[in-house]
Amino acid sequence: MINTVYRLVAPRRFEIAFEDIDLFGDNAIVRPTNLSICNADMRYYLGTRDAKVLAEKLPMALIHEGVGVVMRDPSGKFAPGDRVVMVPNCPTETDDYIGENYLRSSKFCGSSMDGFLQEYVEISPRRLVKLPQDINMNVAAFTEIVSVAVHAISRFDKIAHARRDTIGVWGDGNLAYIVSLFLKKTFPDSKVYVFGLNDDKLADFTFADGAYKTTDRCRRALPWTTPLSVSAATALPLPLSRSSG
Repeated sequence: MINTVYRLVAPRRFEIAFEDIDLFGDNAIVRPTNLSICNADMRYYLGTRDAKVLAEKLPMALIHEGVGVVMRDPSGKFAPGDRVVMVPNCPTETDDYIGENYLRSSKFCGSSMDGFLQEYVEISPRRLVKLPQDINMNVAAFTEIVSVAVHAISRFDKIAHARRDTIGVWGDGNLAYIVSLFLKKTFPDSKVYVFGLNDDKLADFTFADGAYKTTDRCRRALPWTTPLSVSAATALPLPLSRSSG
């Protein structure tokens, strides 16, 4: 079957490529329906990545956050029409001590291999997660970034000390918003304070116990001394994902 792949060949320029998909192989065939654009995709598109990196990686199909509908699955695990999340990490080996998303040999969609900006995606059934049939697919498209937030919080829960009355989140973007929201739900007795740089974005954190613009003055005026921070933890990826910069 002929597949259409939309590859970025240079900053701000896409070209269409046609490739064969093996309909008799072991991989599933998924038609992407809803995709989410990450800042990493924007850096490739705008050409703000280092020129050497762009030369090494392009041409390449972007997007590592997406959901779709199963067209075919030879394993029988998924039926045609099933809604699924496509996992962007593609391991080539296993290790007893290193998670697949940390292995140097692993590939990642939209970074070291073609991403989901294709008419159809040929993917291992092990890289698919079934979704409820009635889910809002626009919301489901954010599953990958949500998984990063959940993983950070699970790591935080395992390694942080027990004094969690106050938790600080540094950042006011999408990931910080999701992390903060999940922290409030996971630790309802804790106060969550958010620190950022953008007034308009900080105004959206209405569920937080406080949102502060990080100026020198407000840093000196903090009403507590040592809030716990999950800012470093938010960079830790879930098995659904790894850093794709």
